[in-house]
Amino acid sequence: AEDGIRDVERSRGLGDVYKRQFPKPLIIEAEKHLSKAEIVSNQVLYNLLERDVEKETWPYMREKGIVLISYSPLAKGLLTGKIKSINDLPDGDFRREHPILLNEENMKQVRALLSIIEDLARKYDKKPAQIVLNWLLRFEDVYPIPGARKPEHVEINAGASGWRLSDADWRLLDEASKRLKFSYYKFR
Repeated sequence: AEDGIRDVERSRGLGDVYKRQFPKPLIIEAEKHLSKAEIVSNQVLYNLLERDVEKETWPYMREKGIVLISYSPLAKGLLTGKIKSINDLPDGDFRREHPILLNEENMKQVRALLSIIEDLARKYDKKPAQIVLNWLLRFEDVYPIPGARKPEHVEINAGASGWRLSDADWRLLDEASKRLKFSYYKFR
């Protein structure tokens, strides 16, 4: 890690270094080797289904003022309401190998969470993706970067800002998400 970070520092003359998916120990190690730069953001997998970063990495990032850039905030489409089973994806789609999709018990939990998301979408007259992204936008130090395969996806994603879930609805979604217990060992 040290050589790679120093190479970036030398070759680009950076004041800050961007690195993706650093766990807490690697952030600490990188900070030891940066003489002219500081880590200002860390792009990590973070969404309502995948929250492991909350255990150790994000608290450390917050302590150091490092912004969390959330990639796959819609869990590769699982949180949009359009994928309710592996059969909703065409053959050859890389998402067919997503570990959550490979276990029917996992998908039952996803569908239960989606039911809450869809109820909130109706309540706020929004799309499920907008509810999910708005949940993330409540955090001042989180910047989601959702994908968009079509122009209408960009419009939907943009519609997640400019309004807020009520505190009660935000907590409902947050608590439902925290109750998820996925297995990555039992496959189809």
